[in-house]
Amino acid sequence: MPKKAQEWQLLSTVPIVKLVEEQGREELIEPWMEQRLLTVTAGPRLTGKGRKSRVGWEPFRTLLLIMLDSGLRPGEIFRMRWENIHWDKGLIFNPRGKSRKSRRYVPLTERVNIALLDRKKGVNEGWIFPSKRARSGHITDREVSKQWLEAKRLAGVPESVVLYCARHRFSTDAMEGTGNVMAVMDAMGHGSVNTTRIYTHSNVQQIREAIERRNQLSTKPVEAVQKLATKVATVA
Repeated sequence: MPKKAQEWQLLSTVPIVKLVEEQGREELIEPWMEQRLLTVTAGPRLTGKGRKSRVGWEPFRTLLLIMLDSGLRPGEIFRMRWENIHWDKGLIFNPRGKSRKSRRYVPLTERVNIALLDRKKGVNEGWIFPSKRARSGHITDREVSKQWLEAKRLAGVPESVVLYCARHRFSTDAMEGTGNVMAVMDAMGHGSVNTTRIYTHSNVQQIREAIERRNQLSTKPVEAVQKLATKVATVA
């Protein structure tokens, strides 16, 4: 409709609508949030009538694990295919995405490996997250968003945290663990180092920790002088 409005000269330009994944970049899914989300989704999912859901927490739970451990975007996970899982090398290949840099390999961790094998069931090709409803043949936001909001509520995760924050967590942890901004940039599929820096606060945290260590060291001589002065005053 916006495009048509532009063609009919009702709008001068087509407005840009920011998707959910473009928000919440200043936050990440903290370890305590991850633990609660995984605990909640490990159990049964109840419907409004108190009955067990037939599908449970899938595909949300597996999608969350993949985002946390590989940094893939939601859309990239929706389009994952069995042919692109390199089990022997511990890698996932993403053939396409929002930019040229999106074509990349990302880690296949042990817990993601287990989750995928649980879904595999003898299938070697095709969509990992198929959907009979979607024209694309694979799941979309519709299948995941409701589960995410429900899990977030049950886990007590702040309203401001969006699912895309799991990708932010991956980037931050990868940067803290490696210190290699170029490797993290490649894993995230970013075309610019500046984009990667938006997601990582590890350098600032390291600086804060260094200043804290300095402050702790600088207070020791002062404390020693204060103790000596106290002793002198007591003797006097």
